[in-house]
Amino acid sequence: MASDGSVSPSGKRVYTTTSAVLAGQVQELAVKLGTGATIGEMLRREGDGHLGSRPVYRVTIYRERNLQP
Repeated sequence: MASDGSVSPSGKRVYTTTSAVLAGQVQELAVKLGTGATIGEMLRREGDGHLGSRPVYRVTIYRERNLQP
């Protein structure tokens, strides 16, 4: 999270990677720590060259209040 992630002022935690395997591993880690996470593929925009040509995956880690339906 320190280099490829972020935490918003409201507490929303997001991790970004170009590896589908790593995104899945981060999601698994979140579940094993007692929370939940979803993986979404981000749409690429022109000028996002620093990410290369690979797809970009965003792992959103839920806060405790979002775990219950």
